[in-house]
Amino acid sequence: MSTISSYLERRAHAKNSEHILFTEDGLTIAATAGLGLSHFNAYQEYEKFKSIKNVELEGYQEWESGFKEKFQQRMDLFEEKRFEDHEVFEELLADSGGEKTEELDKFVRNLGRSDKRERWAFEKFFAEEGGESAEKVLGYWQYKNGNRSYVNYTDQQFNQLKDTGKVTLEGETLEIHRINNQSRILNEPELFNTIQHPNNGRIMTGQGHKNNNAHRDDPALGHGGNTRNPTSGEAVEVDSRKDKILEMESEKVENRVSAYKENTEDQISSFNLNTGIGVGIVVGSITSAIEIYKLKNDPRPWKKKALLVTTSSLIRGLEAGTLALIALKTRTVISSFGENEGFQSNIEYVNNMLTNALPGDISSSLDAGNLATYAGFSASIAELRIIRSGIVAIVLWRKSDFRIASNQFGKELMVIIPEESVFFGTAFMIDMLYQAGEDALIPDPTGGFIIAARVGWSVGKKGYQYNENKKTMKICKQKRMDGLYETAITSLVYFG
Repeated sequence: MSTISSYLERRAHAKNSEHILFTEDGLTIAATAGLGLSHFNAYQEYEKFKSIKNVELEGYQEWESGFKEKFQQRMDLFEEKRFEDHEVFEELLADSGGEKTEELDKFVRNLGRSDKRERWAFEKFFAEEGGESAEKVLGYWQYKNGNRSYVNYTDQQFNQLKDTGKVTLEGETLEIHRINNQSRILNEPELFNTIQHPNNGRIMTGQGHKNNNAHRDDPALGHGGNTRNPTSGEAVEVDSRKDKILEMESEKVENRVSAYKENTEDQISSFNLNTGIGVGIVVGSITSAIEIYKLKNDPRPWKKKALLVTTSSLIRGLEAGTLALIALKTRTVISSFGENEGFQSNIEYVNNMLTNALPGDISSSLDAGNLATYAGFSASIAELRIIRSGIVAIVLWRKSDFRIASNQFGKELMVIIPEESVFFGTAFMIDMLYQAGEDALIPDPTGGFIIAARVGWSVGKKGYQYNENKKTMKICKQKRMDGLYETAITSLVYFG
């Protein structure tokens, strides 16, 4: 009698443990713990990513600022000197009455040689200051077999440019071709600052400079077989090189940052997968312990009991792990909206509206990132609770009827949705107080609060239910014993 009583009592305690662990609140606790771990890991990974991103961006901005400043200094010095040359040119042109004189011709030819030296000086500057991108931008135009093409300098030529300020080709020379030919300034003196400028110099091979037949379609490309042929075009050669180098360096940094971000997201996804599997293993292991305790001294063969334990553990573990993975994915997706520019713009718009509506100097300080974080937590927890309740409703439907199952599911929804709304609203309000600089309940509400509060609430509810179940069991046991006692007394009175 004692053995049967203890066996029945043990099974009752096991059933009570199952009720605590495997209702929607119990599984919520397990999955919510996974959400907390996931959030902490994601927070750490994104902090590392932000640190790397800041280093990359600060490094680029520092280089960009220095590059632009040095470039502008060189250009300012050149234009200051060329301003003086322009004044001399105008005087000589006025003295010659607009006619070509030996003195004017000599002066213009000297300017041309000076421009070529300046063009190579800028090319050397780009090689020295343009970083890795300069190697992909700098080069020359060539003309072979009736086709023109742009060729980047080889490593050897690039180093030669940095060392000597010039590049030589085997069996051929590199020349500075004026996009707008110099002879035009006598007839069009207003083009002086355009023609006598490094921007007007394009680096080409000797053959390309003279014989480029593309001149027919684009007068800026060579002379088409005769150096007397006039050439014209947009003179932006130096500025264009500078802009391309800046653009490529910027893209290079953006690509590195994107690669870091992609790696960070992969790390978070991998951790989330492992977390979901871990939740499943933990719940499955607890299930095993409960089943073993429940089946202790059970008269069935051990193989049968082992099968029951294994099956139950797999089902519960798979259920918990799957729910955790769904919740983790939902949290990740919704939290990512905090970085969405459209979402941030909408939040900023709401902030402006609220600030205008609030009295005095009070301003709205909704934060898109925190708002998305809290929404992700609340939505994911509500989602797994609703799914779990739906599963229970389906089982109930199969055992009874649809009306009972739907009524039960509806009642649970009426509890789940308000609860999660309250937790979201509470975390949201605390964040607003924190952003406003007021004293908050916690110093840094980054999402841990809502997890701790949610787990605490679920544990409190289950603890209360556990105590109520124990009281009910005790009352039932006492009534059962009282009933047996009364039956025994009745038997003695009537049959004794």
